[in-house]
Amino acid sequence: TKRIIISLAMIALTIAGVTSATVAYFSDTATVAGATISAGTLALKVDQDPRGHVYNWSDGFTVPTGFLPPKIHPGQSGEQIFDIANVGTVDGYATIDLNRTSDWSDLAGVLNFRVEYDGNHDGYFDHTTLNGTIDQYQGPYTLGPISGPSTDSRVRNVASVKIVWSVPTTAGDEIQGDALTANVVFGLEQTR
Repeated sequence: TKRIIISLAMIALTIAGVTSATVAYFSDTATVAGATISAGTLALKVDQDPRGHVYNWSDGFTVPTGFLPPKIHPGQSGEQIFDIANVGTVDGYATIDLNRTSDWSDLAGVLNFRVEYDGNHDGYFDHTTLNGTIDQYQGPYTLGPISGPSTDSRVRNVASVKIVWSVPTTAGDEIQGDALTANVVFGLEQTR
């Protein structure tokens, strides 16, 4: 009887092993490879040939000879339009700062600057940001988003900035012979 019980136990173990070996569930895997996360870019360029008809995007440039009038006087005014571009992949707001780099002069106290902005580059300057003498500026100042479409594949968006300068007729002899040197610094900040 003991042999019969051992034989039956062996048969039961054998059946259990065969049964567990024959039971199978389907399985499969799928892999998503190369999941890379990259940071965007924020990059500002200015057209270094603002009087030309072809864009020449640059990080900056020195004012060429003959760009500004050689001698100004009371009652005189002028303007210059600069095109700026976002060549990065992230939306941004343009800023401007006017930095006087020469010593103070009477001219700096009377020469008026007005900054107008055309964020969508449609030719209409519908936003005046600043209006005053260079000594009154405490920038940088936010101009607005750069949102104008671009036909240049290297550029995401384009905007225009108009700087209008004028010498009031109330300025007199105190500005004779004075000079003023300044930098116009455009900036680009990420849209929040």
